[in-house]
Amino acid sequence: HPSPSPPNPIPAAMHAASPLLLLFASLCRRAGAAWFRGNIEVPAGGAVFLSKFCFDYAKDSAPGNYVGKIEATLHSTAPGEGKMMFVLFDDEAQSYPDGSRFGGFSCDSARLRSAARWSFDINATKLKSGVTPTSDIFEKLRPRWWYAAIVDCSGVRRTVDYSVHMQNPRLEWLKELSMDRCGPSWMYFFLAVYAALSFAQVFAVIKRSTTARTQHPLRIILTGCVLSGGVGMLFLLLNTLWFAKHGEDQSNLYMVSKILKAWSKYSLLCMLLLISKGRCISVALHARDIWSATRVLAPICIASLVLEVWGEY
Repeated sequence: HPSPSPPNPIPAAMHAASPLLLLFASLCRRAGAAWFRGNIEVPAGGAVFLSKFCFDYAKDSAPGNYVGKIEATLHSTAPGEGKMMFVLFDDEAQSYPDGSRFGGFSCDSARLRSAARWSFDINATKLKSGVTPTSDIFEKLRPRWWYAAIVDCSGVRRTVDYSVHMQNPRLEWLKELSMDRCGPSWMYFFLAVYAALSFAQVFAVIKRSTTARTQHPLRIILTGCVLSGGVGMLFLLLNTLWFAKHGEDQSNLYMVSKILKAWSKYSLLCMLLLISKGRCISVALHARDIWSATRVLAPICIASLVLEVWGEY
């Protein structure tokens, strides 16, 4: 009588990774954007950053031929008196204030005048109805980071609701994208590569053969790795197209792409770990082997995904 076939260990891998999927599904939220919205507490006599954006450049950049645009809306209900400033810095050493030098700005100081690339005075009495500072960006040398900040001049602590919109108009339909963000062109290319690899891998797995075991567990894991990477790239492309239209990430598309990319890396690492122990080569693969590899890799994958999302946010 033929010996009973061993249980398939692949479902065990899916079960072991389910906490990872549930954890990061709960973290779905909007990531960095061309639109920056929120509310922030401005300390008395202090300054706070609101947003940053990498703008394009052009050698013929000049008034009337700008490369970037910043539009902001600031609103506060109380206190209704005092003065503030909306300030722009860039990434040059003499402008960008690092953490050790950011405190202690005053509105009339020579330090602020030398560091600020543009400023807009705000009378707090107008904050109740909303103030909308706007500025064009001119840059001739290279793409450059610009930073928007609020400086209090009245010595009164207040909470400000803000909305800042930054654009690269010369990029036309991609004007919402910061210059540090990958555009859709390369994503189309890599999606095509993933599609070709996925087709080849699935065909190799389902093809019947009398000389080779086409549905070997390691081949199935590799197929899952390639497919999850390809679908993750598809969701990343859809999120980029959404961003280009709305200026913000779509939370679900963004997080699904991150989870699928993490699952692809996790599958590949799991397969390599099993091979290093001789599983599926010199020793049969069992569900406990998958669970053992999961206990080693899951904390690393969770930590790396958390840090990646946190860093991009």
